Amino acid sequence: MKAVIAQHKPIICVELHCALVSTSEVEYFLNTLRQLGYEIRYAIQRIEVFWGKVLTCEKNAIETISIEDFLNDERVTTHRENFSLVLDSSQH
Repeated sequence: MKAVIAQHKPIICVELHCALVSTSEVEYFLNTLRQLGYEIRYAIQRIEVFWGKVLTCEKNAIETISIEDFLNDERVTTHRENFSLVLDSSQH
Protein backbone atom coordinates (compact mmCIF):
# COMPACT_ATOMS: atom_id res chain seq x y z
CA MET A 1 0.00 0.00 0.00
CA LYS A 2 2.88 2.38 0.76
CA ALA A 3 4.15 1.90 -2.80
CA VAL A 4 0.76 2.85 -4.26
CA ILE A 5 0.54 5.93 -2.05
CA ALA A 6 4.12 6.91 -2.90
CA GLN A 7 3.49 6.52 -6.63
CA HIS A 8 0.06 8.15 -6.97
CA LYS A 9 0.04 10.64 -4.05
CA PRO A 10 -3.75 10.56 -3.49
CA ILE A 11 -5.49 12.95 -1.12
CA ILE A 12 -6.19 10.89 1.99
CA CYS A 13 -9.28 11.35 4.18
CA VAL A 14 -9.28 9.36 7.39
CA GLU A 15 -11.15 9.21 10.68
CA LEU A 16 -8.71 8.85 13.53
CA HIS A 17 -10.22 7.40 16.71
CA CYS A 18 -7.47 8.11 19.22
CA ALA A 19 -9.39 6.36 22.01
CA LEU A 20 -9.30 3.08 20.08
CA VAL A 21 -5.63 3.00 19.09
CA SER A 22 -2.48 3.67 21.07
CA THR A 23 -0.54 6.90 20.79
CA SER A 24 2.37 4.96 19.30
CA GLU A 25 0.08 3.59 16.55
CA VAL A 26 -1.14 7.12 15.75
CA GLU A 27 2.48 8.31 15.64
CA TYR A 28 3.53 5.42 13.39
CA PHE A 29 0.64 6.01 10.97
CA LEU A 30 1.15 9.76 10.66
CA ASN A 31 4.96 9.58 10.59
CA THR A 32 4.74 6.99 7.81
CA LEU A 33 2.60 9.39 5.79
CA ARG A 34 4.95 12.27 6.61
CA GLN A 35 7.90 10.22 5.28
CA LEU A 36 5.92 9.81 2.04
CA GLY A 37 5.65 13.61 1.76
CA TYR A 38 2.24 14.08 3.37
CA GLU A 39 1.03 16.78 5.72
CA ILE A 40 -2.30 17.41 7.42
CA ARG A 41 -4.25 20.01 5.46
CA TYR A 42 -7.41 19.97 7.56
CA ALA A 43 -8.25 18.51 10.95
CA ILE A 44 -11.80 18.39 12.27
CA GLN A 45 -12.27 17.41 15.89
CA ARG A 46 -15.22 15.07 16.26
CA ILE A 47 -17.13 14.89 19.49
CA GLU A 48 -19.13 11.68 19.54
CA VAL A 49 -22.37 12.02 21.47
CA PHE A 50 -23.79 8.62 20.54
CA TRP A 51 -24.11 6.58 17.35
CA GLY A 52 -25.70 8.66 14.65
CA LYS A 53 -25.19 12.03 16.34
CA VAL A 54 -21.91 13.88 15.88
CA LEU A 55 -21.02 17.40 16.92
CA THR A 56 -17.91 19.36 16.01
CA CYS A 57 -16.18 22.22 17.79
CA GLU A 58 -18.17 25.44 17.93
CA LYS A 59 -15.19 27.63 16.99
CA ASN A 60 -12.55 26.78 14.42
CA ALA A 61 -14.18 23.47 13.53
CA ILE A 62 -11.75 23.09 10.64
CA GLU A 63 -8.13 23.56 11.66
CA THR A 64 -4.83 23.57 9.86
CA ILE A 65 -2.16 21.87 11.96
CA SER A 66 1.12 20.14 11.17
CA ILE A 67 1.60 16.44 11.86
CA GLU A 68 4.22 17.33 14.48
CA ASP A 69 1.89 19.73 16.30
CA PHE A 70 -0.99 17.27 16.02
CA LEU A 71 1.08 14.50 17.62
CA ASN A 72 1.95 16.82 20.52
CA ASP A 73 -1.59 18.19 20.97
CA GLU A 74 -3.16 17.24 24.32
CA ARG A 75 -6.42 16.41 22.56
CA VAL A 76 -4.51 13.51 21.00
CA THR A 77 -2.01 12.63 23.73
CA THR A 78 -4.12 13.14 26.87
CA HIS A 79 -7.80 13.47 26.00
CA ARG A 80 -7.70 10.88 23.17
CA GLU A 81 -10.23 12.79 20.99
CA ASN A 82 -11.47 11.69 17.57
CA PHE A 83 -10.57 13.58 14.40
CA SER A 84 -11.33 13.56 10.71
CA LEU A 85 -8.13 14.36 8.84
CA VAL A 86 -7.47 15.37 5.25
CA LEU A 87 -3.85 14.80 4.24
CA ASP A 88 -2.14 15.58 0.99
CA SER A 89 1.33 15.66 -0.44
CA SER A 90 3.11 18.81 -1.46
CA GLN A 91 4.29 16.77 -4.46
CA HIS A 92 0.65 16.16 -5.50
